[in-house]
Amino acid sequence: MQNLAPIALFVYNRPQHTLRTLKFLAQNELAIDSRLFIFSDGPKSPADEVLVQEVREILNNISGFKSVKIIAREGNLGLANSIIEGVTKLNQEYGKVIVFEDDLISSPFTLRYFNEALSKYQHEQQVMHIGAYMYPLKNVATMPESFFFRAATSWGWATWARAWEHFNPNIDQLIAQFDSSKIKAFSIDGSMNFWKQMQEFKRGKNNSWAIRWYASVFLKNGLTLNPGKSLIHNIGHDGSGVHSGLNDIYNVVINPNPVTQFPSAIKEDLNSYAIIKDFLKNRKGTLKDRILRFIKGRWRKITKVVYVSSLTIGTAFIISQSSLFAQDITTVQKSNLQASANAPQPFGAIPNTAQLKWHDVELYGLVHFTPTTFENKEWGFGDADPKIFNPLLFDAEKIVLAAKEGGLKALILVAKHHDGFTLWPSKTTAYNISQSPFRNGNGDMVKEFADATRKHGLKFGVYCSPWDRNSRLYGGPEYLKIYQQQLTELYTNYGDLFMSWHDGANGGDGYYGGALEKRAIDNTTYYDWSNTWAITKKLQPNASIFSDVGPDVRWVGNEQGFAADTSWATFTPRPPIGLNVAVPGQLYYPESPKGTRLGAYWMPAECDVPLRQGWFYHPQEKPKSPQQLFDLYLKSVGRGAALDLGLAPDTRGLLADADIKSLKEFGAILRQTFSTNLASQATIKINSIRGANFNSDNLIDADKNTFWASADQHNTAQIELNFPHEITFDLINLQEFIALGQRVDSYKIEVEQHGKWETVASGASIGAKRLIHFNKPYTTKSVKINLKAPVAITIAEIGLHKVSL
Repeated sequence: MQNLAPIALFVYNRPQHTLRTLKFLAQNELAIDSRLFIFSDGPKSPADEVLVQEVREILNNISGFKSVKIIAREGNLGLANSIIEGVTKLNQEYGKVIVFEDDLISSPFTLRYFNEALSKYQHEQQVMHIGAYMYPLKNVATMPESFFFRAATSWGWATWARAWEHFNPNIDQLIAQFDSSKIKAFSIDGSMNFWKQMQEFKRGKNNSWAIRWYASVFLKNGLTLNPGKSLIHNIGHDGSGVHSGLNDIYNVVINPNPVTQFPSAIKEDLNSYAIIKDFLKNRKGTLKDRILRFIKGRWRKITKVVYVSSLTIGTAFIISQSSLFAQDITTVQKSNLQASANAPQPFGAIPNTAQLKWHDVELYGLVHFTPTTFENKEWGFGDADPKIFNPLLFDAEKIVLAAKEGGLKALILVAKHHDGFTLWPSKTTAYNISQSPFRNGNGDMVKEFADATRKHGLKFGVYCSPWDRNSRLYGGPEYLKIYQQQLTELYTNYGDLFMSWHDGANGGDGYYGGALEKRAIDNTTYYDWSNTWAITKKLQPNASIFSDVGPDVRWVGNEQGFAADTSWATFTPRPPIGLNVAVPGQLYYPESPKGTRLGAYWMPAECDVPLRQGWFYHPQEKPKSPQQLFDLYLKSVGRGAALDLGLAPDTRGLLADADIKSLKEFGAILRQTFSTNLASQATIKINSIRGANFNSDNLIDADKNTFWASADQHNTAQIELNFPHEITFDLINLQEFIALGQRVDSYKIEVEQHGKWETVASGASIGAKRLIHFNKPYTTKSVKINLKAPVAITIAEIGLHKVSL
């Protein structure tokens, strides 16, 4: 699709909401070809400065779009003025615009819907607005996929310059054009308080741009295009926004499918109008419903205040999971640490044996391949016929070899995704691979992947989704036993695992054995994570457990493949504001990319990102380039985390040729870049050495189990590398000896240039690995590395490299 509309995203002081909005927006299939303009309003008061800055730190690490431009305002315009100015600017420049605010999560097909509609109706003067949100309506089955309606919705929308020129911000001029009949029609026959909002704006009780835009559209006899099922969900009804209160009246389940049909007749759909009017008229429910909602809202406000004032850190989580997070220095592989009683004492939380082995892997893949692949969907509904799963050319070895060529050291197989189809002949469900034509009903894809990875020297792990859109028992107590038994089968039948991968997928609409309904669960209790993970620890003691909250590896908080520039391997999981339990799917995510300095647990980050746009194979998508993959490697592995790259076999059961080519070239970049360590040629001078077992030779011996350490009284260090002749490099590799904890909290790199020392990089965290890539190569005979820590410093390796792109 050509000439895509620019996206305007308006953000302020809600980092958690902004992060989620960006995460879902980047997952849109057209995101990679779309221009994103982010309007970041300045702080209104000193109290907002920290949150505004936190939002802007998130904005500095955005990828997944054709381009990103951040308009960071010093002063505070306010939402209404910011939107009016930003939409006007982009309409003038591009003739059309798609508009998001910082509390909207979107379907992967939302951008497609907007762009197709903008193209189809660009010359229809009466069509003035395209909305992507739709209320949680009844009788949706009687409505078309999309329809025209008189009222404009503001939660994800688009328009053209030709329509926006009719926007009148003057409330007095707008009100003057209404009579009693227009007021009734404007208010959807009195079922919605739009006219009241106009009057309140005039009295200064709100500053809504949206009500003035809707009035402008209405007075021009304009129509708005809307989807029958919502492509947007507003997460701002948690009290965090200016105009949205604490309620769930407008909560929706996002349509998992694209909108493919658009109306040809330019007129309001009367049936849809009646259904919407009925919803608006009865949306607040009975008197009992209103009282309960009021009490709930008051309680959430109280608990939110308590949370902020007491700075709670998720006590319930810490207590309930304490046995899973037990870490002891006796479990650490100590190498030469055991050779000397002079070794530094551990500092803070430290990794256990499984976590140290996980750190060694660094780069691995997550393979998505289920009937969903054959449906060309991202999420299967659970109703696909197993007979469609028939990859005639499937070859696990070819997939493993392509991954290995790309530098991946392990693969995690999605043994069961949300659709409930198991890739092994599970005894827990009939919805499994034995019901497909694959291997004449005798297939076991988990076994084939496990065997192929080990044959070629890769490690193997599994993901079994806790959500099951096929099971009729999901949502009830019987399902948990099924899920735990599925994990038990995977843990006992396929050898040692390096990782058991989990997420907090927690319900929604599904097939559910033919029920075709939405089911909700309490994700704080339903999966019984303490006992569920105890099965992992019992049957797979060497496997690291990954989830949003660890306990061994945490999610970085985005699916774009990068950690924060300052990234701590220690972490203290906290629940969302207003809640008191942190579990997978429910966490205070703004802290995930950077971790917690001196956090309660060693819980390093995994950065997951698909090789293509989606996790499942879609023919229209292309893989990321080798250069893009190397950039992600620098921002994940190079920030002390790991890179988990999503691989998606096609319907043949093989990776596409373009994917294989991209992996191969990415792997070549890694091998050629790191094959030569220029630092090995250096004479090293350090201002502090702890003793013979911890001398400077350990820094360049290509063995991260040996390390240099400073004396206890030396919490600053200067490591000077001098070369017999000039070297040229553009990348530095620093690695702490993490078995004793993450100690360094400040570094500065200096390069001698023409007889003077030039500072070329500085930062805070190092951890397992810090890769610093310069914009230009430096030619020099001397390099200084300056380090600070609150305790004795330990460094395992130093590398200087020339990137081979």
